[in-house]
Amino acid sequence: MPTKCVTGSPSNSVETHSEGRSEYDIHMAFVRGVGCIENDLAYTPIVCLDENAATLHYFKKNPRKAAGKVFLIDAGAQVKGYASDISRTYASDKAHPVFRSVLSSLDRAQQLLCSLVREGTSMIELGFRTHVEIAEILLSHGIVNDVGVEAAIEGGLTRDFFPHGLGHLLGLRVHDVGAHQISREGEIVPVDERFPYVRARGTLRIGNYHTIEPGIYFNKILLEKRRASELARHVDWQLVDELMPCGGIRIEDNVLVTADGHVNMTRKYLP
Repeated sequence: MPTKCVTGSPSNSVETHSEGRSEYDIHMAFVRGVGCIENDLAYTPIVCLDENAATLHYFKKNPRKAAGKVFLIDAGAQVKGYASDISRTYASDKAHPVFRSVLSSLDRAQQLLCSLVREGTSMIELGFRTHVEIAEILLSHGIVNDVGVEAAIEGGLTRDFFPHGLGHLLGLRVHDVGAHQISREGEIVPVDERFPYVRARGTLRIGNYHTIEPGIYFNKILLEKRRASELARHVDWQLVDELMPCGGIRIEDNVLVTADGHVNMTRKYLP
């Protein structure tokens, strides 16, 4: 059984991973666990072992890739037309010890970020707080060094390891519409040049159902660009090369904004 630094995906999928089965087998175990045909899921599940977890939208389901040290699943069911979108990452005792420690740290950071969700929260500012948390994780584990948190963010070092936004609205679509709007009339929140590609840059309102999904990835293509840059000296490349076979980490909960603050619907039912 893998070390459950982060828990929450259906038990039969985790058990299938612990048995050393393939990405395809794990995918099928999830479909059986939800109890529907694949077309009735909210979206095509992402099931990754090891280095494949560094690819944000990995859909191959390699039937020959098995017995992984790291397992990432990003999957969601659909109820009465409404979508869920949950991610969990697991690491076995055989995975790199620094990777396992980063996984635990990111889980704590993710729960902190979820706790900050409430009416009036700016997703741009919450996204910036995410980069602060990720910078601190990278620094505390020696992946990035000899640079301050703000400089790591402004220089793009955190984006090298966290290349996507913090989350998106959920609803009848798994990436629901309206996350850039200020008003019902369609006025749009201006783009923040620090994070020009984020899916959600609006302010949260009561009734919004939102994903909170920070990640840390050791993606060879993204990091190769950094090796040739001025800030390359702040990265421990030997450690990064050791961590690349682990792929990456993503932890994602679905959080409902309420009049009293929020309800983390994922952690309410799953660890």
